[in-house]
Amino acid sequence: MSKNFLGHTRFSLYEPGSSSWRLTRKSRNSADAHDSYRSVLFSENRLGPRAEIFFNISLPILDQAANDVSLVHVVSYSEELPVKYRNMLKNAAQQYSWLKLDLRTSANRAGMDLTNFGAQQFGRGEIFGLYRLDDDDLLAPSFFHQCSQYLRPPFVGMVVSLPKGIQAFYHQGVFYGPRIENRPKIALGLLKVCETKTDGTVKMPRPIAHPRTDERNPVILDARQISYVHTMHLSQDSGVDKPSDDLGKRYRNYNQLPKAGKSDLGQIPSVNFNPEDFPVSTKYAAMKTHFNQASLRALLTGAVRIVKRKIWLLGHSIH
Repeated sequence: MSKNFLGHTRFSLYEPGSSSWRLTRKSRNSADAHDSYRSVLFSENRLGPRAEIFFNISLPILDQAANDVSLVHVVSYSEELPVKYRNMLKNAAQQYSWLKLDLRTSANRAGMDLTNFGAQQFGRGEIFGLYRLDDDDLLAPSFFHQCSQYLRPPFVGMVVSLPKGIQAFYHQGVFYGPRIENRPKIALGLLKVCETKTDGTVKMPRPIAHPRTDERNPVILDARQISYVHTMHLSQDSGVDKPSDDLGKRYRNYNQLPKAGKSDLGQIPSVNFNPEDFPVSTKYAAMKTHFNQASLRALLTGAVRIVKRKIWLLGHSIH
C-alpha cells in the first residue's frame, strides 16, 4: 500500500487578476484598488493569526505524520509577501526537510506544476495522494492513516473526501467552542488519488471546483473519524466584498452545529481547545478594529448592490 502524499498550501498569494479569492474581486480596475487589495492581504492583522496557526500548530502536526508516511508539502508564496513572513517560511523549510517552497513572481504567477513535481518526487509507477491545506486550517494526525487505505490501484483517478471535522473559533492560540462539522467535498484535505505511469504521464482526477468534484470524478466519502480543524477568526477574507456570505453568516451557521465531545477533541491532542464559546461581544469589538478602510468600503459597496437589486426586483414585481 502506497503512503506517498503531496500537500499544497497557498500562503496568502498575491493574485490581483484572480477571481478565486474574495479579496481580489474588487482589485482589477485601478492602481488604487490594487494597492488596497495588497494592503489588506498583507496586513499584520490578517497575516498574524495565519502565521500562528500554520507555523506553531499545523507544521508540527505534519511533521509528526512525516514519521509514518512519505510526505512532501509545498508552500506557494509571492515575492510581495513581507520579509518577516518570507523569512519564517525559509526557516521552516530549513527545519522540515519535507517542506518545499514555491516562490511566485510577477513574471511567473503560476509557479510550480504540482502534478509533475509529485511525479518527480515519488517516481514512476508510484501512487500518491495530492491534498490541499489552507494556511489557517489543520489536518488531524489521523488524516494520513485514513487516506493511505485508498492509495491503491483500484482508486486511482478518484477523489477522497473526509468530511467529518471540528470547526472552532481561533483567537490568540486557543480554539474556542469546538463543534462537529460534516461537510462532504470540503476543500480542506480533499485528496486526489494520482498515479505516475511508466512513461512519466500522470493519471489523476479531472479538475473542477471542489463542491462539484463528484460531477466529474468518483468520490469516496469516509466520515468515520475526525480529520481536520476548520477555523474561524477575525482576519478571514469572508467578510470582504461578499456580505451575502460573510463571517457573521458563517458564525451563525457554526452556532447550529453540535458541540464536540472529549473523545472528538482527543483525536487532535496537540490543539488547545476551549469548550467555552468565544465571547460574541469581544468578537464584534475586535472586528471593528480589524477591518481597514478598504475592507469597509468593500462591505458597504456590496450592501448598496444588494439594496439596489432588491429595489429593482420590487419595482418589476409590482409591474
